[in-house]
Amino acid sequence: MKFVKKILIALIIIIVVIVIIVVVKKSVNKKVVNEVAQTDEQILQEQVENYTKDKLLPRGIAELMTKYDGQNDKNDLYESLNTLVYDYLPKLFEDIDGLDDGQLSNYFNNNKDEIETNLGINQEDDFNKLAKYLQTLNYGDSKFEYCEIDSNSYRTAGRNAYLSFAIKFKYENKDKEMQLRVYFANMTSTNPEIIFASAE
Repeated sequence: MKFVKKILIALIIIIVVIVIIVVVKKSVNKKVVNEVAQTDEQILQEQVENYTKDKLLPRGIAELMTKYDGQNDKNDLYESLNTLVYDYLPKLFEDIDGLDDGQLSNYFNNNKDEIETNLGINQEDDFNKLAKYLQTLNYGDSKFEYCEIDSNSYRTAGRNAYLSFAIKFKYENKDKEMQLRVYFANMTSTNPEIIFASAE
């Protein structure tokens, strides 16, 4: 009788071990299948999201990672976007509201350093073009929701000094998206490194 009990206990232990092995194996296989099923873009997107935690992350950033072959740190782009969206644009919308051409010219001349630091723009004509576009949007009190890189807009600019692309900004309660063209320098020596301009 004791021998039968020992055999039953041994069988139960073997069955439990087999069940555990099967469950673990299925779990591992499922994880591997899921990872294999992910596209390269999804994997890259996850890596980018980890890398850019607590930074403004535009939709479509994974493609930018594959397109940009320059020397500059992509963190500079994320930080610049973050500053633009949350700090500079709200102030700029308010400052230029209702200004005419002459007043925009004065504004540019009085704020050249700030404009170049935040927008990378150092020419009055470029600033006026962007300012007039922003005035038509009237986004002053609107809350920013997200931004997205236009995957069809990539090109080189400035004799290959920049990778250029369009980026769309969505604001709460606004049907029309704001669209800017971004120039991201390929060389660390190129100045300005990042330019935000009106889209053509």
